[in-house]
Amino acid sequence: MGKLTTKALKMLSSKKPKAVSAALILLEEIAAVNSMSGFKASFKPKAQKEILSKQELKKIQKEVIRYIENNPNDDEVITAFWCLSKFFDRKLLPFFVKMLARYFDESTQRTQALGQIILCLDNLGEKIISGGEFSSLREDSGKTLVDAHAYLKRTKMKRK
Repeated sequence: MGKLTTKALKMLSSKKPKAVSAALILLEEIAAVNSMSGFKASFKPKAQKEILSKQELKKIQKEVIRYIENNPNDDEVITAFWCLSKFFDRKLLPFFVKMLARYFDESTQRTQALGQIILCLDNLGEKIISGGEFSSLREDSGKTLVDAHAYLKRTKMKRK
């Protein structure tokens, strides 16, 4: 595991919001460098040199998933979903669908988290965005809820 990755994973477990956010941004850059041909790290240029094995990338995914599952109400969860989306790993599809259902079912319906999950699913080729485009604007939160509900209904996801 590279130095940057090791540092980021340590920061991710710190429980300090700023450190967690910085860790997730760094891990996103590392994931993108390793998943996307020709990607240039812009937030953390040092990530460009952090080339990892598939096994190491899987470890990052597991740690980010663990963070989401253990801290579902933290604001940084939105960045964690964004980080996971940069792996472009269809094996994450069941996790994203499960989390979409979870956030949709919550009484608070965290539309920002739902919106990020919708983008994750869209990045994996799932037909989830109605009208051909996505908007993260607060006034469009109703559309986010409609898209999430329609997708869950279509996939016949059993929710608790």
